[in-house]
Amino acid sequence: MSRPKLRALPIYWKFLTHQGSSNLTEQQAVMRPVFQLLKKYQIILIADREFHSIFRSHWLKQYQKHQVYFGLRRKKSTMVKGGQKYCQTSELKVNIGENKLLLNQKITKTK
Repeated sequence: MSRPKLRALPIYWKFLTHQGSSNLTEQQAVMRPVFQLLKKYQIILIADREFHSIFRSHWLKQYQKHQVYFGLRRKKSTMVKGGQKYCQTSELKVNIGENKLLLNQKITKTK
């Protein structure tokens, strides 16, 4: 029996009038309608380094009770706390073609 082919289709987007990264307000304006539209489903938001903000992460955590979870890509220089001490993500051993999932990490320390 063959597996069904899964497809991802854009369901909502917004054109920005400026170049560069979007800010929290602009991102919330896109995410809120999507979260509302899909509120009966579990949502996992996968985001790029642009989402590396304590305020964004805090805002997204408020939606976890509505089955909205998120995974954020981090820079190699990001400090994460695993256990009692902080380390840079570059110190975590990951081979080419692999990825590493770190759950519930603190990432607020600076170098």
